Amino acid sequence: MKMTRAYIDVGQGAETAKPESLFITGLRFADTLRQRYPDSGQAYFLTSVASGNLCLIRKGARRIKL
Repeated sequence: MKMTRAYIDVGQGAETAKPESLFITGLRFADTLRQRYPDSGQAYFLTSVASGNLCLIRKGARRIKL
């Protein structure tokens, strides 16, 4: 959970050229959390935060897939 939040936070404050890859990694970790702990609200929250940040970066049809 902490690793997922760290990737999302670094992606939000990233001054690198690819914050998208950080959000995707955070989203993958959040999906793993949802699979292992389906009763945890934190896993769903982190998934929505990562997806929301990713939607701000992506355009067009790629945004709709999320």
